[in-house]
Amino acid sequence: MKNFIFLMGIFLLHSTLQAQSLNRENLAYNFSYFGETAIHPGIKVGVEYAFYEKTTTKKRWFKKRQERLGPKIKKHQFVWTGNLAFYNHPNNHSGLLLNGEIGWKRTKMRKGSTFATYLGAGYLHRFYNIDTYQLGTNGEPDKITAAGQSAFVASFAVGFGRDLSVRRNLPIAYHIKPTVLFQTPYNHSGVLNAALEVGVTYKISQ
Repeated sequence: MKNFIFLMGIFLLHSTLQAQSLNRENLAYNFSYFGETAIHPGIKVGVEYAFYEKTTTKKRWFKKRQERLGPKIKKHQFVWTGNLAFYNHPNNHSGLLLNGEIGWKRTKMRKGSTFATYLGAGYLHRFYNIDTYQLGTNGEPDKITAAGQSAFVASFAVGFGRDLSVRRNLPIAYHIKPTVLFQTPYNHSGVLNAALEVGVTYKISQ
């Protein structure tokens, strides 16, 4: 797991530097509330880079709406993200999550509403914040210091939000992002979990 953390860190650092050198207009930073099972509070910071972008224009079905609102214009992007999150589950554990995602995002260019989907993979370390014991060689329970567990985590998320740069020329977007997580190992097997992210995205180029 230590090698995995090191490789993930190198990947995120390299990806950030590469994104900055390619096109700053497609680079953004994310700052979010991150709630494990929605209610166990935490924070999440990350970087997002759009490596592919395409804009489509379509006429509306009804002539009057076409004359009043104009054509439907949508921006489609493929993005990658690198993220670091921390949360606290009281009387159980605190979690540190490092992950990367690849996603697709659609922005409606009339009002700036957004919809996105993401697939991710990463590393989770849970630090137990309750007393943890193991059976010692003398048959008596021994207290474990700095007890915890490492795990691989796969994720799927959908995002809903609004890009304020579309109508107000502000370099900010906000989003709500429910996420399903699969964690393994967990008690010698795997487990499904959920998280809720609510945050803002800042585009550094504007």
